Amino acid sequence: MPPSSYASNSNNRTRPRHSSRPQDEGKLTKSPYYRIVEDRFSNLTEVVLRNSDGDPSRLPPKQKTFRVVDEDGEVNYLEEANEKIEKHWRKVIGRFLAKEVLEKDGWRGRRDNCLLQSLPENYRLYTHKKGDKDIPRTDAYLFGGPHKFRSPEEFCLHARWLALGSPTKTFTNKPDCACVYCDKRYTQKQLNKMWGIVSATPARRGPRKKSDGSTTDWSNICAKDYTKLNTATQPSTVIPPTQQQPSSDTAAGDHEVFNPRPVLCNL
Repeated sequence: MPPSSYASNSNNRTRPRHSSRPQDEGKLTKSPYYRIVEDRFSNLTEVVLRNSDGDPSRLPPKQKTFRVVDEDGEVNYLEEANEKIEKHWRKVIGRFLAKEVLEKDGWRGRRDNCLLQSLPENYRLYTHKKGDKDIPRTDAYLFGGPHKFRSPEEFCLHARWLALGSPTKTFTNKPDCACVYCDKRYTQKQLNKMWGIVSATPARRGPRKKSDGSTTDWSNICAKDYTKLNTATQPSTVIPPTQQQPSSDTAAGDHEVFNPRPVLCNL
């Protein structure tokens, strides 16, 4: 299958370019299906996929991108993913391509500094927002290809197939792609383990609080007897909940209500 010529896709977001940061194409890797751009100032390596199987007819219809609040105060619509979400996808995919494609073609560099320059032509990333209009559930989906990809990990192997020129199987002429949708022999969890697909999870903002491993023994929590609060001379007594009884000091004519519910005391 001949690769489609790469063109700048106006639908895909591209990072702003700085003229003060010249970018050099890698000299070791030469492929008709992709190229690499290395920024010697930021040490970033960007992968440009020249090959794409994206089709604009597979993108969501416009009416599904309208935010409409129904009578129950809920929404169900798609909107283009923001730069932060898209960059996360480009990082995960770029690092995987660095390991499985670039390095095997002779490229030498740091995988962690590798990312896609942009999504393949006619691919577009959306977030699906569904539920309460103020706090809807949000999930990212990649549209444009023959399948709807639900995570960057799912798209990694399909991106590899594109970077290798979209090879097909000898007898069936079907895509020789190992992704979970084209191959269907393995689950995504199995593929992640087999291929070493790792998500670029953002770092924690602060250290996680360590637990001392202790748990509360509720059987030893005592309860305070509030039945004698009306007697000024009697101090509060701490007794187990099973031994609580109504106060004998309460006069028959009083309307004091005994509440046997245990109350936690401060230890």
